[in-house]
Amino acid sequence: MTIGWLAAVNLCDAHYITDAAKYISVLLLSLRTMLQLELPHVNVLSKIDLLSQFGDLDFNLDYYTEVQDLSYLGNSLPQGTKFAALNMRICELVQDFGLVGFETLAVEVSPSVL
Repeated sequence: MTIGWLAAVNLCDAHYITDAAKYISVLLLSLRTMLQLELPHVNVLSKIDLLSQFGDLDFNLDYYTEVQDLSYLGNSLPQGTKFAALNMRICELVQDFGLVGFETLAVEVSPSVL
């Protein structure tokens, strides 16, 4: 009898990185999934080839895939809302765990599929 190996793959649409608040929600969702499932985990930004349709990014793509210093997102969030402080606390939480990172997937680019 062989034992199968399991891994979790979390697919997120790349258009979520065009809005800071949506990106933060994807980060929190990915972190929660990783902690709840307790499996080897890969977070994937899918449809990366369609990203140009949603406008320019505030930061380069590596910033979003490597989940670099999230304090910079504070400038991209709407100021004066009651959720601004909550969003920054969520960013601190995600950074404290240091688990979340993303791979990119574009169907037309064969190395990203492999």
